Amino acid sequence: MKYKSLLVGLFSAAILAGCGESEQSLSEKAGKAVGEGVTGFLSGVGSGIDQSMVVETELGAGASKAGLVKTTAKSNGMADAQKSFSVYLVANEPFKGTLLAKAYDKDGQEIGRAKSEVDLQKDDADYIIFAFSERMDSQLVHKYLVDTVQ
Repeated sequence: MKYKSLLVGLFSAAILAGCGESEQSLSEKAGKAVGEGVTGFLSGVGSGIDQSMVVETELGAGASKAGLVKTTAKSNGMADAQKSFSVYLVANEPFKGTLLAKAYDKDGQEIGRAKSEVDLQKDDADYIIFAFSERMDSQLVHKYLVDTVQ
């Protein structure tokens, strides 16, 4: 215990001695380093959360044939009562109709369905939101399949 107290005292004295009127004091340097570290940490957390929201989504043959292209799809979060996800679609051709999203678990079993009305002009794009039943356990979803309604 005595050694710990001595080490803490020496460390404190060294910090205080370094905090003189130099161009940039040790405390300023330490504060800057901590601030940069926290900023980098928060940035990493943000990108990690953003990446964890991405969901595997495929377009069915009908949607692809209609000229729709998917770029990204993300869950709208665990706090989302509607159990929804959004997919960014680009229309290479005009598309007006209903899209159906099916949710599948890791065993390939369908566990939910949702429809969304879409009206996109040629070279238009938008986030399309699919809201599932609140009874669907979105944590079980392994992938979504989005296709046109026959």
